[in-house]
Amino acid sequence: MRVLCKVLHLIGLTMFLGSIWVYIAQGTPLETPLITSYVRDSVWQLVRTLTIPGLALTIVSGMSLACLQRRPFTSPFVRTKLTVGIVIAINTYYIAAAIRHAAEVTHTGVFELSQLTEHLHQETLFGAANVLCALGLIAYSVHTVRGTRRLKNETTFRPTSGQI
Repeated sequence: MRVLCKVLHLIGLTMFLGSIWVYIAQGTPLETPLITSYVRDSVWQLVRTLTIPGLALTIVSGMSLACLQRRPFTSPFVRTKLTVGIVIAINTYYIAAAIRHAAEVTHTGVFELSQLTEHLHQETLFGAANVLCALGLIAYSVHTVRGTRRLKNETTFRPTSGQI
């Protein structure tokens, strides 16, 4: 069960971060209203089909992993990850709302750039915060797990040939 949860956790994380990198790379070309409309609509579809389900899978599998521990939610490591995960989820709500509004504004292909600017600004700010939180959480997780493993290895007594 633990291995399945870890695999699902990594799949969810890949869906979440992978989709974000795709629409960052795609950007928002403003050459023509038709191209802008197409790009904003595709970004909204990507958020609906990959980003939000990926985040949900990451959170659910992470909470499942926490519940499989002897004393769930007592570890500072688990509480930190859960807290930052909730912040990312709330932040994603605001990003998704901005992306949806931008897609609605551009859907007809007839719009003013000023109508789109506020949504793009909100998406950029909240998106950068989300990526930084996610990458910071990954770095924290890797550092904490490596430190825990190193500590276990150092405290385990292994007699050498001279000590026997």
